[in-house]
Amino acid sequence: MEVNQYYRNQSEGLDIRINALKRWNKWWIIAEILCAVGVTIAVVSMFVWPLKVWMFGMAIAFILLWMVLSRFDQRNGKHILALKACHEVLHLELLALSGDYSHFHSGQEYVNPHHEYSFDLDVFGKGSLFNRIARTVTNGGSDFLAGSLINLKWEKSRPAAMLELSQQESFMTRFKSQRILQGERINTQKMLKAIEELSSFRLPSILTGKLAGICGLLIPVGFIIAVLLSVFDIISWLIPVWWGIIQIILVSIFCNKCLKGVERTADNLGKISVGYADLVKLITEADFHSAKNREIQLRLEGSGEAFNVLRQVLNSLNSRANLIGLILFNLLFLSDFQFIRKFAKWQRLCSSQMRGWVDAVSEMDALVSMATAWFNHPEAIWAEIVDSKDLIFESHGLYHPFLGKKAVPNDFDLKSHEFTLVTGANMAGKSTFLRTVGINVILAFNAMPVFATSFRISRFRLFSSMRTSDDLEHGISFFNAELLRLQQLISYCKTSSEPTLILLDEILKGTNSLDKLNGSKLFLQAISKLNVSGIIATHDLELSKLADEYPQTFRNVCFEIKLGTDVTYSYKITPGVARNQNATYLLKQILKDT
Repeated sequence: MEVNQYYRNQSEGLDIRINALKRWNKWWIIAEILCAVGVTIAVVSMFVWPLKVWMFGMAIAFILLWMVLSRFDQRNGKHILALKACHEVLHLELLALSGDYSHFHSGQEYVNPHHEYSFDLDVFGKGSLFNRIARTVTNGGSDFLAGSLINLKWEKSRPAAMLELSQQESFMTRFKSQRILQGERINTQKMLKAIEELSSFRLPSILTGKLAGICGLLIPVGFIIAVLLSVFDIISWLIPVWWGIIQIILVSIFCNKCLKGVERTADNLGKISVGYADLVKLITEADFHSAKNREIQLRLEGSGEAFNVLRQVLNSLNSRANLIGLILFNLLFLSDFQFIRKFAKWQRLCSSQMRGWVDAVSEMDALVSMATAWFNHPEAIWAEIVDSKDLIFESHGLYHPFLGKKAVPNDFDLKSHEFTLVTGANMAGKSTFLRTVGINVILAFNAMPVFATSFRISRFRLFSSMRTSDDLEHGISFFNAELLRLQQLISYCKTSSEPTLILLDEILKGTNSLDKLNGSKLFLQAISKLNVSGIIATHDLELSKLADEYPQTFRNVCFEIKLGTDVTYSYKITPGVARNQNATYLLKQILKDT
């Protein structure tokens, strides 16, 4: 089944389930109304007729029944929201398959013109590789994904994790739906900052000891017993009244200062903690068997309870806004006191591990995005990463993932310490080919789908120089910017014993032809002495003569065009040097109309 059709079928199935759950809503509402009527009748009866035990029992029974029905109603509502969020995820994936990535994170904040390759290869920004891959739910997941794309590191355990996740589309949809439920990506940095502050918040020991815990259970029980005894005229009604007043005063004296301090720190954190709790539950309850995914689950051991306790703590803070409810719950349950003890328990047992748990969620968040790329592109293949001290690059049917069905596949190999000079006319495909190589290398090292019929590479580093620009604000001319970039390249290649693949598009564009030729030759002769292999696109046909002078190091390939009544572009790479150029031809076509 095609991916498009799969998503449509899943969406239709969710529509049916959502409509069925919506029909239950009215029945829950009717049942809750009937319970409210029952409570009203019982209370009115107490005032109209002499008080009987059955009246009190009837009121309590209807209140309890209402609480149960209300819980089912809330659960039904949450289920509807969850299914709607999953439906939206499927809709967005359909848009992505049609080429619309506007609803996904562009990664604009990660754009860095000085990075080794990400700026040249369109890794970040609108329509970028990141934009097409990212389905992240948290900022931490986005950071992890971005880090994986700009710090190439091969992990042998990742392919199995990718395969397992890509085969669990239901899990991935529910995971990604958390972003829809939250309304935006969960702010990981805000979460970590608040956790750090909450962890260091000091609580009075008088409220957290064992004796305080025993008192916290006995005091509300005593108050309830006093109320019941006064109802049946066994004791005076003044006793529970004064008990309640003193109880509220003591709770206020001992708890208010602590509560206000915690409340300031945890402001607006409730929704974030709910999101993390839900993500943790999804991850820990998933049926994983691969080493990487199991490792993440093990790292999250105990986190489910910790995030749930944190969520309960924050929910308790939010519920304090209701003054009547606050007084009632403090009388019946000592809610403020219990809140402080629960917070103390979280602080003692969980706070030190929260950062590690958040990091584990971030990694899974990034892996889900990567695995979605696998699910959406069944036509792509796995790269073969081999162990070798030499640079190995062997590809067949290689094409750029951004071009889709319009892409023209090419076969290309590159050996260690070899430099391929690529010539061709304007718009013939030279720069696109360099980006095709670079993008697929990035995908391969991250165990993501590679767009080729076969792709075999060793582990190496990557550097490109394709989009150099001047910087007038800092007084850097175009030519100076080129020199700085080449200097950065040389330094980069010297910092490691690992081989480096360089992708260069027109060396020294900012100078005259003869100076450019001599400078380019000088640079390539120097760089070829390092542990470097490269692909260099150039319009300078004279540079291709390096292949005659150093046949063991340099070779020529080209993207040839055909000139006739029109320009024909094949976008196929062939051995040799390009013979046809199109600048003069195209300019003549423009001048015809003037």
